[in-house]
Amino acid sequence: MPTRSDLLTQITRCTGMNPLLDLLGAEIDALGITDGYVVNLCDMARENLRTVKLRYPDGYRHLETTYHNYKTNLGTERHAPVIRAFFGRTEVRIDAQAELESDRKIVNGWKLTELTALPLLDSASPEHPPIGVVSLMKSSGRVSAEALQQLSDLLSLFYVPLQTALEADYLKQFHENFQLAAKEHERALQFIVEVTNLTNRAKIFDLFTKELFKRLDFDCIGLYLLEDNLLKNVMVSCADPAFQPITEAVREYLQNRPYTLDNIDGGISHAFLKNAAFVFSDVQEILHLPMSAKDKHVLSLMNPTRTSMLQPIRYQGHAIGVMTLSNLTKVIAVPESDLHLLNTLSGFFGAAITNSDNFAAREAQNAEIERLNQVLQQQVVELAEQAGTDRLTGLYNFRIFEREIDRRISECKRSSVNNGISIAVIDIDHFKRFNDTYGHQAGNQVLAGVAQEISKLVRKMDMAFRFGGEEFVVMMSKCHLEGSKTFAERVRTAVENAKFETNSGTLSVTVSVGCATYENDDTQETFFKRADQALYKAKNDGRNRVEG
Repeated sequence: MPTRSDLLTQITRCTGMNPLLDLLGAEIDALGITDGYVVNLCDMARENLRTVKLRYPDGYRHLETTYHNYKTNLGTERHAPVIRAFFGRTEVRIDAQAELESDRKIVNGWKLTELTALPLLDSASPEHPPIGVVSLMKSSGRVSAEALQQLSDLLSLFYVPLQTALEADYLKQFHENFQLAAKEHERALQFIVEVTNLTNRAKIFDLFTKELFKRLDFDCIGLYLLEDNLLKNVMVSCADPAFQPITEAVREYLQNRPYTLDNIDGGISHAFLKNAAFVFSDVQEILHLPMSAKDKHVLSLMNPTRTSMLQPIRYQGHAIGVMTLSNLTKVIAVPESDLHLLNTLSGFFGAAITNSDNFAAREAQNAEIERLNQVLQQQVVELAEQAGTDRLTGLYNFRIFEREIDRRISECKRSSVNNGISIAVIDIDHFKRFNDTYGHQAGNQVLAGVAQEISKLVRKMDMAFRFGGEEFVVMMSKCHLEGSKTFAERVRTAVENAKFETNSGTLSVTVSVGCATYENDDTQETFFKRADQALYKAKNDGRNRVEG
């Protein structure tokens, strides 16, 4: 164990929330007093405790991704042990003999002998409010009073740094949300005005599910809407006709079996009541866990369900239903861009459903449905395109690069004439050293500046991508090797002469560029490999140069 002085030194070297949480988790592990832990921090509005760091006991590790960022409401969930510890400013211990039935369910559900919730307080200034709660999960035995005091002393050291990091994250998120809201404001207002005229549920459901199948790698989608205080299944749809018997069986089973507004009735109810999305990376890994009879039967009908997601359908921020998205053939990763797209679309979908219900009696407005469906479809397309753009630089991202290069190579193979497709791979020289010297914020500002210099020089027929990290790719049509090298030299010169304004002052960087032109029988891998080898040569020969 490091001394208090050593630990304080490590804490002061942490820049940002995640390094602090990693260090705290390592220190909790080093104490050797628990089989698992959960770190919850209070948001700036003091409305929720959010799970920001966790390590579950063996047998439950696969749920860590699902419950990361889980929120516990400070106003409505006062019975929860973490909330009682937070407001009571004292430890709360529960076990299988706890007085409250809800406490006993927690202990038995997680197969624990004890759960201890400890508030995150500032021992140097006891008048300061807690900023969170750390929960210890014991699968056997109990945590001693001496060990809890050690943990309490440890948490006190992290109080001020974590509070500072929380405030910094809040300001950063506020700035990002403000920028995003500004970009979407005009378009959202136009759509909200028009969507109020939709009157046909069936067409909305059909349009929405078709667009989701186009954009996301899921096989089945189920829709559940709140009616008479019950969550009723209104649609189960599949992307592949081969899955039609499965969807029909699920529809038949759920026809007279709605979900109640009770957490224990199943995942649909839980996602609705929490108004939060849940992603299960591989359902096959959690089939042994306790679940409601409805969920168990639906999963047996959809066997084998692999990746599954529950997404609330919202209207004005409030849940009015839940959609389920499932992949029956493989485990898939659900990127942040898809989560953001789904979260945004759930609001549009909720508005469309609510307005269709409100105006269903106005048959005279049916003529407007097709026009407004087209507006909705365009919104979905634009949001999907936005998900294909790198937020920092504004350039296309790696996903779009892979799609576009495959398309253009296919066109070349179908054509008897090679019109020339070239790529230039651009890499910022010594960028790791730059970040270590000036910080990641300055690095991000320089990345955006280099992307802007590239954008100034590309032709309308060309495409510029952020390939990853400090690397960019420009794809040029009707351009052979010498033309691509000429373009690359212009980029190299422009970046070398540019001055980038950052929070660390006015800074400069250089780039190295490798170029290649498509050759007959090239694959994506061989084509890109030649450009990458040329980039390696440019770096090996001194950097700030072009090779091809």
